[in-house]
Amino acid sequence: MPAAPKVNERNTSYVSVRRVAEVRQRQQEQVLAWARDSQTKALRYILELGPHQNGAACECTCISCGHPLQAVNAGKAIFKNRPHFRHEPGAETERCHTLSARAALLASLKEGDWIELPRMRRAVTVMGLSGAPYQGWIELEPQRVRIDQLRFADTTTAEVVLTDGRRLQVVVTGSADATELENGPCLVPRIEIATDDPQLAALDAAKLREMLVPAIRAARWCGHWPAPELEEAARDDARRTASEALDWDWEDQEGNAQLPADLRRESLLHREVKAILATAQSLLLPGWCVAGAGGANGGKQLVTVADNRTLARLAGARLEKKLGRIIPDVIAQLADGSELLVEVTVTNTITPERLERIRAVNLPAIEIDFSRMAGVLHRDRLRTLVLDEVIGKHWLHHPAAMLPSAILPTDDSLVYGPRVPWDPVVRRHRRRETSAEEWGDIYVQAVMELAWLDYVAEKEAMWDWDDTRQEAYDDVMRAADGLREHGFAEALDHRLFDNGHTMLHRLISIARGSVVGYKYKTVWQVINTMLTEVSNASRSWHGLYLIAIQAYRPNLSRAQEERVAEWRDQVRASIQAGETLYLRDPRYDALFGLLFPKMLPALDKPAAKRPRATDVPALLRRDDREVDEDLFTQLSSARWHWTTSYEERLRELEIAASQARSEGWSVGPTSILHQLAHARFGPYPWVVVEHVAVQTGVADAVVWRYLYREGYIDLKTR
Repeated sequence: MPAAPKVNERNTSYVSVRRVAEVRQRQQEQVLAWARDSQTKALRYILELGPHQNGAACECTCISCGHPLQAVNAGKAIFKNRPHFRHEPGAETERCHTLSARAALLASLKEGDWIELPRMRRAVTVMGLSGAPYQGWIELEPQRVRIDQLRFADTTTAEVVLTDGRRLQVVVTGSADATELENGPCLVPRIEIATDDPQLAALDAAKLREMLVPAIRAARWCGHWPAPELEEAARDDARRTASEALDWDWEDQEGNAQLPADLRRESLLHREVKAILATAQSLLLPGWCVAGAGGANGGKQLVTVADNRTLARLAGARLEKKLGRIIPDVIAQLADGSELLVEVTVTNTITPERLERIRAVNLPAIEIDFSRMAGVLHRDRLRTLVLDEVIGKHWLHHPAAMLPSAILPTDDSLVYGPRVPWDPVVRRHRRRETSAEEWGDIYVQAVMELAWLDYVAEKEAMWDWDDTRQEAYDDVMRAADGLREHGFAEALDHRLFDNGHTMLHRLISIARGSVVGYKYKTVWQVINTMLTEVSNASRSWHGLYLIAIQAYRPNLSRAQEERVAEWRDQVRASIQAGETLYLRDPRYDALFGLLFPKMLPALDKPAAKRPRATDVPALLRRDDREVDEDLFTQLSSARWHWTTSYEERLRELEIAASQARSEGWSVGPTSILHQLAHARFGPYPWVVVEHVAVQTGVADAVVWRYLYREGYIDLKTR
């Protein structure tokens, strides 16, 4: 007897005995138990037929395709295969089970039935002044109603009249075939029940009725009865949302309706700023300085600087009152009796002619530029921007800038290095032309490149690593300078990008879902470094990381998400208990809100951060020409002490370097300012002075004079 051929089990397809039983069971369940009487057109259930109606004697057709059907085992009490209808041989029956199931489900509706109409939620859209859409919602809870009349329009559509006279259609359709109709008011609303389950075709009427009521409740509305009051309420909700975004003007729906939307929005912001200033107690103003010769006209240039901020005390505000040849947008009245002109820019920029008129009035004048922010601002954010930040604020004129004492001293080249050939006015203009958002993107990319070079790249394998690293660092500083021009001076803080593994590296990793600043493979490994921190200073930023995780949802496993939830509960419990461990310094909030927009709503909330200082400390600048020369000698060096902390001193120096670069100075390695900004400060000023003097080749007295003039040092009191 020849040997049986070998079977390659890997390539052989077979079905186990147990699987065959399962397949047969499912085939028996997916049968046609419903058909249509060819004479009366009524639906017939298979168990309604007697033995004499077996086979073609049932006189029924398929609900779906209309072909004749045969009854199998009709009227039998004992059977191997359950009674059902079947098609004649050769008929196409691919969709008949599914479509017949839908018809059978709908046919179980009866007059007098109680049904529960599904929940209805529909959006109503209002367009803001900026053209952005805002939505309000009409919401109706499920409603129990009774069917008074019922008519079947076709196999899957029933027209229902309720006892209160309202009409609607109930349609059974497939989830893939659900009709996309206008989800709004209509004369005959439509409810769609989506099902593609062919097993419904085998159920009896009682079981179908049990399934129909919850199916209607879970159905969806395609159209609804008109509800004018609810629609208007939803429209008001949408308008309120737009109003909170300063994109809807409740007060001026008629008067200026003929004006373009951008002008109406500008008028709205004028009133909002005036209302804020009228009730506020103080206003944070940026600093200013005067650039010497080298501008386009060779004269002095008034330059806005983010440092040297002052807190102006307010007494009130007036809106658009004529003053000389101009009508300022807002006139802020200061507590000392003086006035400050405030120009609010949304679309109409300050023209040279208007600037000359403002200068002719000879009052301090500042511009708040919302041209890149209007339409996406919220009311609480606007108040913060106007009162507590310098973002978007630019000095247009200051009487003190015209005084001789405002001219920079003659040793500027020693402090700032040689001038660069480009016109500083043009450079600043180009920086301001680039939006803060664009500078933010450039900044993040540059920080990522610098982090890669510092922590990921194989330095030994790069023959030009030092030069490449310096180029990357310069790219970060150029972007930081651009951000400072828009009021985000914190971007200059080297602790964000050049101080080990920084919190900015962590935030970028979370937001982008890929590791930055670490030789790790997953974002969870970065998050885990936060969870293992123990110092109070480090844990004060944990709330910031949790905001980022909540906003950007990095890819985490269930166990990791549970660990983050525990962490969040721990931080929340500490804050609610009145502890200060997890309260963050809000100094970076404005910058991080720009770099990571999804975090901005949470960053604007007052919770989880330390109170903002009511008075901003500023360095006291002095005239170094009136100081005894002997105080700047080595013999007197021990009498000097630092006036600020290391962090504040470093911040001021970085801002000063950025400001000098914007005014056309190189601030290179041979400059005093560059060396001071890169020096590691100790407790004694004379050590730093000697180091900087050696690096720059200038006399010690020049460095002493600069530190004294800018307020970094002072004499010790005996």
